[in-house]
Amino acid sequence: MVIMPGLVDTHRHVWQSVIRGIGTDWSLQTYLSKIYYGNYGAMRRPSDDRIANYLGALEALDAGVTTFF
Repeated sequence: MVIMPGLVDTHRHVWQSVIRGIGTDWSLQTYLSKIYYGNYGAMRRPSDDRIANYLGALEALDAGVTTFF
């Protein structure tokens, strides 16, 4: 077992943990039009974002990341 300090991730989109794998074969333009600028934002509720961020934070912690922003 190795003991080391927690890692710092300076660029993490924790909310995207729930949509991982969606559109893996899409171009950036398609992704932006469907997810980022599309209807996905209109379908989300605040509770959905809270859950997505919580799951993303748990994934980061599982990978050894203790700080992200």
